[in-house]
Amino acid sequence: MASSSHERRKWGELETYIQSQMQAYAIPGASIAVSKNNQLIYSQGFGYRDIDQKLPVTEDTIFGVASITKSFTALVIMQMHDQKQLSIDDPVVQYLPQFSLRGGNTDKVTISHLLSHTTGVPPLRRCVQLDGFDEHLDYLRNGDYEPFAEPGEYFSYCNDTFLLLGAIIEKVSGQSYRSYVTEKLLKPLGLTRSTYDVDRLIHLENVSTLYVYNKEKNHQEAVAWPKLGNYEVGGGIRSTAIDLITYGRLYTDPSFRKARFPISERVLKNMWCPLIEATYVSSYGYALQIVSNYEGKTLVGHGGSQPGVSSHFGFIPEEDMVVVVLLNCSDAPADDLWRAVANVTLDLPLEQSLAEETEYSMKEQEQKRLLGVYFVREGNTEAQITEESGRLYITIDGRKLELRTKDATTLVIEETGKPLTFYLLNNGTAWGVRIGLRMYLRK
Repeated sequence: MASSSHERRKWGELETYIQSQMQAYAIPGASIAVSKNNQLIYSQGFGYRDIDQKLPVTEDTIFGVASITKSFTALVIMQMHDQKQLSIDDPVVQYLPQFSLRGGNTDKVTISHLLSHTTGVPPLRRCVQLDGFDEHLDYLRNGDYEPFAEPGEYFSYCNDTFLLLGAIIEKVSGQSYRSYVTEKLLKPLGLTRSTYDVDRLIHLENVSTLYVYNKEKNHQEAVAWPKLGNYEVGGGIRSTAIDLITYGRLYTDPSFRKARFPISERVLKNMWCPLIEATYVSSYGYALQIVSNYEGKTLVGHGGSQPGVSSHFGFIPEEDMVVVVLLNCSDAPADDLWRAVANVTLDLPLEQSLAEETEYSMKEQEQKRLLGVYFVREGNTEAQITEESGRLYITIDGRKLELRTKDATTLVIEETGKPLTFYLLNNGTAWGVRIGLRMYLRK
């Protein structure tokens, strides 16, 4: 890290902010790292990887990274595309003949739709007990759901269709998904502290304990590493901030990429080419989310969330900059911390927002068409939109949160700044709302 007084002051302000957020959200431990022009310029551990034993977090502490894993899977698929082992425009049934969606136009679903969460399948109930991809294909064929749109029409996170990329990797390579990604990506990059194998963590030093907040007891409780089954395709890597900085060099350093993981820049950049709207400020590509004009820069990245895991990885291509934030607890704002770190590195105000905030005066009739209960099967989660004295609220996960109106079909949670995007029938009534990255359908 540079030693000028300005540099020391800005990193000091950042550390004060991080510590305040850790206190506000009861975050036990955090590992943060930044590289610029392929040089590590900042790395720091905060708090504890184990609360009871007071074991500190370092830059090499292993955390769960959850859905950051998706970009690893997508990168392997894109290399296969580049090497003409497959085409991302190929229909999924070409590789997985038993693939079928209930009530959906199965033949139209391509590998590109899996990569971009645009299959038209809503988030489904997780079935971690399924043993192998064949069982998961049976689940998709016979499950209790209906597609809500044609392939390519809307974006909505769906782990159960994304994980089919693992089955395609196995079909094309003749290897297991885990061994192929490990041999083709983790090992060539030298990511020696990154693994899919939870059992291996027992034999490694400096591994974080995972924590989930117990609301009744008002404290963080340690939990076991979650069982993932087939979902490891989208969330199974455990890694460190330093390993993820190295991984990020694939996106920012052509010579490193050529030596370690050959793929043409043209194909690679498709991963962060804005393909479809994700929120009112961002788009989604292939396992990467994109904010296209952030003070003239492009923010590219992906977050992750599991029991005991909150994470965010990303890069700013114009600056050859990679930023990593790893936390060992659930429901913590890793993305907000990531942006704060990026802001400081870019010499922007620490709490610079993603977009200019605007307030829209919603008419009573416009409000009424959004009211109701919306549902996703993943986690059996309901979200209720209500109106009281002209103000709108969302009740979700046992909490009632006030909303502000950004435009006629976009509400924003006041407390978190997270958007809700509503989709309307021809009669004006909302049929669904995307909360975060998931489409909730009206009950």
